[in-house]
Amino acid sequence: MNIINKKFNSWTVLSFSRKDKFCQPYYLCQCDCGRIKEVNGYQLISGKSQCCRGCACKKKFSTHSKSNSRLFRIWQNMKQRCYNKNHPKYSIYGKRGISICKEWLSDFSSFYDWSIQNDYQDSLTLDRIDTNGNYNPDNCRWATTETQANNKRNNHLIQYQGNTFTVAEFCRKYNQKYSTISRRTRH
Repeated sequence: MNIINKKFNSWTVLSFSRKDKFCQPYYLCQCDCGRIKEVNGYQLISGKSQCCRGCACKKKFSTHSKSNSRLFRIWQNMKQRCYNKNHPKYSIYGKRGISICKEWLSDFSSFYDWSIQNDYQDSLTLDRIDTNGNYNPDNCRWATTETQANNKRNNHLIQYQGNTFTVAEFCRKYNQKYSTISRRTRH
C-alpha cells in the first residue's frame, strides 16, 4: 500500500524511511505546524500518532475522552482492515481496494458524529450497503447482525415469485429447512 503524500490527521507522509528490527515500517512525515519527524506506520494509520505534539499541536489534538468506547474500537478496526497488511481481514478489505473516506480516516469525531446522527446503538454493527464500496457516510449504516449477514458477497441468492432472497431469508419466510434449501441451491 502506497501512503506517500497521504494525510493522516496532521501528518503528511513525505517518504518511506526504514523498517525496524521487527519489520515495522517508519515514514518521514511533516506535521501541519511544519515539523518533520519519523513516524511508525502503524501509529500513523491507526491514528495513535496524530501530530508532532509541539506546542501548537497539543491544543489542536486534545483527547476526545472516547478512546475506550465501542465506537472508537469500531473506527480503529475499520482502519486496520483497510490499511494494515498484517490484519487478518486485510485480504477481504484493503487488498480488494476498500478504503475509508478522508473525513473518517483522519478524524474520529467526524465518524462519531455521523454514527450518533445515524441511530448508532451498541447492539448494531457497521455495515457497508454496497459490499464492494468504500466506508463513507453514503454507503454505511448501523445494522443488526441479521441484516449484515444478508448483505454478504458470498450469499447464495434465490429468485422466487419475482423476489430475490438469501437462502436464510427464503427459509424464514417460507418455513423451510436451511440444510435442504442450501443443498438444492448448490446443485
